Amino acid sequence: MADYAAAADVSDEEGRIARWQGAVTRARLLPDEENELLRLVALGYTNACIARKIFLSERTVGSRLRRLARELGLESRDELVIVAACSHPPVRDGHVCRQPM
Repeated sequence: MADYAAAADVSDEEGRIARWQGAVTRARLLPDEENELLRLVALGYTNACIARKIFLSERTVGSRLRRLARELGLESRDELVIVAACSHPPVRDGHVCRQPM
């Protein structure tokens, strides 16, 4: 029974990796505006920081990121961050996002 469970885990992991690889390929073909969102996600910015940086509401950023994740076949923000980092390697832009006081 343990062998079957281990095989299922490996199969799940391989499926997840294949899904991420496909998402990375599709992400590289996105329009500039969506590429900018992914670049900022790859840098680790929160939705609030992204919103202030690109002059959108935090809610709009969240909506666009959820739509992007669905479009790329991803299930979570964590997966979106992984794909964003692979498709748009993070390069610091000197921007420091501070939470409003």
